[in-house]
Amino acid sequence: MSSSIINHAALGNKSAGLGSPGRRVCAVVPAAGTGTRMGGHTGEPKQYVEVLGVPLVAHCLRGLEAAPWIDEVVVVADSKSKMTKALEKAKLKKTRIVEGGGTRHRSIWVGVEALADDPPELLVVMDGVRPLVPMDMLEEVVLAAEEAGAAGPVLPLVSTVVLPDKDQHLQETLVRSNYWNTEMPQAFRYHTLKTAYHKCSDHELDNGTECLAVVKDHCGVKPKLVRGTGDLWKVTYPKDLVVARVLLPRHLSTLAIVASTEEAHHKSLQHESLNNSHNSDCDPDNTLDAIVSMSDYLRESSQKEFKKILQIQNLEGNDIQNMIHISPFISISNLMTTISTVKSRIDSNISSLIFILSSSQNRTNVNNSLNVVNIQKDVRDLFSDGSCSVSVFLCLSIDENSVLRLSSMVKALLNDPKCFHGQVLIV
Repeated sequence: MSSSIINHAALGNKSAGLGSPGRRVCAVVPAAGTGTRMGGHTGEPKQYVEVLGVPLVAHCLRGLEAAPWIDEVVVVADSKSKMTKALEKAKLKKTRIVEGGGTRHRSIWVGVEALADDPPELLVVMDGVRPLVPMDMLEEVVLAAEEAGAAGPVLPLVSTVVLPDKDQHLQETLVRSNYWNTEMPQAFRYHTLKTAYHKCSDHELDNGTECLAVVKDHCGVKPKLVRGTGDLWKVTYPKDLVVARVLLPRHLSTLAIVASTEEAHHKSLQHESLNNSHNSDCDPDNTLDAIVSMSDYLRESSQKEFKKILQIQNLEGNDIQNMIHISPFISISNLMTTISTVKSRIDSNISSLIFILSSSQNRTNVNNSLNVVNIQKDVRDLFSDGSCSVSVFLCLSIDENSVLRLSSMVKALLNDPKCFHGQVLIV
């Protein structure tokens, strides 16, 4: 089998043709499952479980929409109204929701037929509980499907596969190196997959799970197998949700660093042209400059990021999950006003909000007026609606060491937004 597996490098730059005039590429995402293998741990089908503030299926849909050459995504749901409500916060632009069948193949077939009025040339099929959509892999399988009629990624088996007899005794052990796991995304010529489904028996539609086998058996297509990567995992069991909550922030989180005033914004942009090093010689009284110099360092924690430090009024319509708000504060009352104002303006997509607030007053004077317990209570009350996690850092003075400490804490927060939720910390 290894001789039939291709790699992306061999395809060169052919993907530049995807999405060109006259070519239509769409995707179907089956997301109508009941999540029986979750064993009731989530209380609802796994595609609806929230990770980073949106349902798991939304991450898959966002990944597909990110491909500029995909024109439309059809998500096949167990309930159209339920899925519509669940995806409200995701702000998807290319996605259409239809109600699916009772099995995997029947749901995919519904999605295929939903595109019949304006059929694409090529069709991607992707599980709704696979939150990562590696763009290189997506392009590779689409190009391979264009040539072969169908294609999909595969990975080597990790465990040995055995065949038991009727009494559950070992009957046969398969040679592991001869077999592979099939993964998603898969891609097909649209009319090939549509024709194959029309030829399927009820038994196949009710019990089958492999789309590549359907086109092979009914259309004579020999699907191309593409060597997959470690990102091609799906959420199936409870432990997979734990993995998703650890890995997704590292792969998908977007970060905006926001300066609240024109002066701060101007200083921030000046720092954008600096080297990726900390301002070790900064004036301790000019706390804002020192904190803003963290921006390049913090970008290491985000795969996607905003290259500028934005003002809050520019956030609308941006797909941001994490926001760091940098602002000076004059008094304790002013501090809570700043936090409350920012909360009232942020987008519902934001799942983690970090305040870095610096004081222009003498540290001793500020310390005498600070009641961290009361501030912490006010912050928690303000965010008691669970809209996002929030952490507040009060910077009373700053030097190179405190910038490094602050950077480490903020970086930890970007990986686990809830680890300091509701905390007010003095730096």
